[in-house]
Amino acid sequence: MKNKFVIIATCIVILLIVFCIFGLKYFGNMPQVEIQRIVERDSIIFDSNEVNDAVLGKLADYKVVIVGEYHNTAEHVALMGNFATALNRDYGFNNFLIEMPQAFSWMYEDYSMGLIPEVDEKTAYNFWFHTNEIKKIRQYNMTRPLEERIKISTIDINHSPYAYIMSIEYMLNYIGESHHLKEYSTDLRSIVKNNEEYIIRVVMFKEELSSNKEKFIDEFGEIWYDRLVYMTDIEIESYASRTASNYLFMWKSDKLREAVICSIAELYIKNSEGKVLINVGGNHAQKKPIRGTRIQWLGEYLSHESPYAKDQTYCMLVIPAEGSIEGGNGKPVTLFDGSRKNELFSIIAEYAGGFQVFLSFDDDTLKEEKALMNFHYDTQSLPPKHIYDGVIILPIGTYVNPFPDT
Repeated sequence: MKNKFVIIATCIVILLIVFCIFGLKYFGNMPQVEIQRIVERDSIIFDSNEVNDAVLGKLADYKVVIVGEYHNTAEHVALMGNFATALNRDYGFNNFLIEMPQAFSWMYEDYSMGLIPEVDEKTAYNFWFHTNEIKKIRQYNMTRPLEERIKISTIDINHSPYAYIMSIEYMLNYIGESHHLKEYSTDLRSIVKNNEEYIIRVVMFKEELSSNKEKFIDEFGEIWYDRLVYMTDIEIESYASRTASNYLFMWKSDKLREAVICSIAELYIKNSEGKVLINVGGNHAQKKPIRGTRIQWLGEYLSHESPYAKDQTYCMLVIPAEGSIEGGNGKPVTLFDGSRKNELFSIIAEYAGGFQVFLSFDDDTLKEEKALMNFHYDTQSLPPKHIYDGVIILPIGTYVNPFPDT
């Protein structure tokens, strides 16, 4: 009898603990009727082929706009092409920073600005042009004066050493013959699978660049020299992040990576004569480390700490209401499962009736009261303004594998 009582008491305690950890998350959230009131009053519905002037007007006064995506979603890519050109044309957003390997940045900058000729399909594929709207933006830029064009730059670490090596190899097509650079890239190819030898050679090259600055500038000019120095610095930092990555210390790798992303983005913001649009994954865009690794993400740093973007940054998420997303294992996702009538994103999507819709979290209620938010991967309960400044709901999302043959 005593043992039975102990078992029952233990089960009750376990249930109470589970309730405290998980159950309370779904209590105290905004009711459905209150969310609907805000959504119906403040939402801006717009067609997929253009960005509504009212949406642009909400963003116009900010120096930096960060857009968080679900990677490789076709509809998001199209949206960002429209966003970039419209914000540039009407509000002076001349810089577009994207989550791609930093080693690709010189190619993206020169190609998007029309400073180099059209590239062949192999080059475009190797630099991942097909994963974004760079060709569309280049075409748009050709209609604009040089000083008013959109410059696309990349701000992520190099997740593979091959990004850095390939970039140097392609550089040779534009800076002319350089025996030193050709020998360096060949060396890297031969030792790339040996981490220790590889990083020793990269650091050695960095020292060569520093000690022979005038010689290298004479050889291929100051612009290319500066690019090589910065590329190599970032590759050394990328190596640190890459080699810190394992199951037990993933947070360390993520922290090192995010520090690089923040430093690159801030450098562009500091040097920009116009405003800056940034497109990154949804976690990078958040203002508090609620989703993913508990580190300081780009959105939080720029919004609250950066001397060049603090209080001048708008962070928003773009999320598909249903369809397919990266990491979904091919299974369809939906906000319309009906399990929670007071879930914010589904209420917004239902109100939009199959169109794209934007809601800025300006209402005081969205700053102070918790709301349920279904991010497909996870559901959170907190004041929406604490994590993002606004959201765009796409009616459908289509995941496209960027490298189907690999």
